Amino acid sequence: MILTRLFFIASLSLTAMAAPASSKDVTAPMPEQLELVEAIEAFNEAMRDEEYSRVISALPQSVLAHSAEAAGVEVDEFVKRVGMIVAAVMKDAEGMTFSMDTDAIKYYETSDDRLYALIPTQTVIPMEDGALEQNSHTLSFEEDGEWRFLRVSDAKQVVILRDVYPDFEGVEFPSGSVATRE
Repeated sequence: MILTRLFFIASLSLTAMAAPASSKDVTAPMPEQLELVEAIEAFNEAMRDEEYSRVISALPQSVLAHSAEAAGVEVDEFVKRVGMIVAAVMKDAEGMTFSMDTDAIKYYETSDDRLYALIPTQTVIPMEDGALEQNSHTLSFEEDGEWRFLRVSDAKQVVILRDVYPDFEGVEFPSGSVATRE
């Protein structure tokens, strides 16, 4: 039960490996690269400091608006409620680690020339007899002047992503991997 909730929350707030079908591999300008690394550091700090409303606020704003509308609440209320859910789940996830590999970021552009990044991401959840390791990628792109983050290993999130950002239509996001380790 807790493990299922952890994966739901991890999928909501945080990533998948992408094989960009209708996008092109690009080299991002250095200012954008530095801004993304700073945004990742701020995100990681929010995770470390258990500021889960801040973590949820890092999702793309149109995804938040879509999700809040589906829940029948305002965006601020949605962020607050989901932040409380994440906080409750994280209490049960003692020792969980989450990391984004800033040295292995790949940049692409959608068919509408939207710059986006795929960041290798790993989540490790300790278990009684080892650990559960999830490897995937975080999708990141700029919106309203800020880098936003979305885990796209969940097919439902990809549907929402493509609904609110049609330029991601045709970009394939294969699933990541989950393995147990001793």
